[in-house]
Amino acid sequence: MRLSALGGAFRAALDLVAPPRCLACSGDDALHAGLCRRCLALVGGPAADPCPRCAGPLGPGAPVGACQDCAALEPAFVAAVAAAPHGGLLGELVRRAKYGRDELLAVPLATLLAEAVAAWPPARSVACVVPAPTTARRRAEHGFHLAELLAESVARRLRVPALPRALVRTGDPPPQAALHRAERRLAARGTVEPPATRGVTRGLARLGLRVGADDALAGRRVLLVDDVLTTGATADACARALLRLGAADVVVAVASRA
Repeated sequence: MRLSALGGAFRAALDLVAPPRCLACSGDDALHAGLCRRCLALVGGPAADPCPRCAGPLGPGAPVGACQDCAALEPAFVAAVAAAPHGGLLGELVRRAKYGRDELLAVPLATLLAEAVAAWPPARSVACVVPAPTTARRRAEHGFHLAELLAESVARRLRVPALPRALVRTGDPPPQAALHRAERRLAARGTVEPPATRGVTRGLARLGLRVGADDALAGRRVLLVDDVLTTGATADACARALLRLGAADVVVAVASRA
């Protein structure tokens, strides 16, 4: 099903108290977020003891305040939250929305993510919301950009501006789902930039010059929104670009955590 991206139809769907049928199974009447009682039970919840930095499992022997991966790799973002694990229903809805070109499935994803963010303490000081960017080719393939729809919903809930054009993809890396952890981090490097600094950021950095800060970001906490966080490679690349724009720090919110 195709709706006009970021248009009135999507906003109207988000405002529905109870769509007539569950958006996930088309069976029972929807109870909340466009989902029926059975599908809501399949959503699951975040990890019982998540890493505060990346929202993944801490794992045994993890350092205080971070999982082993975050302690070793030190991502540019300082905290992350996920509405649910990727192995649950939300992960399935992400795949169906993106690869099945079903924009209406963004409604439960956006609603549940906005609720998770609203209850998340690091979001209280967020000044604006930025979606992880995509390429023109992938936007055309999917028919819309899911991260933008999620970011708009989260921004509305937090009552802060959404900045869908704050970042651009400067390269077209292979789909992240096909890559291993190390390959993802390498593929993501240098593929996200602020639009105004595209092509010159590295040269300025080599000269010891700082990219000019955007007024909406300068000295403020920015919330980066995406549909899935797996290794954190894309979120790290986006956070680094936002910091070059002058953001004080970057926190991340995703619909599902793989």
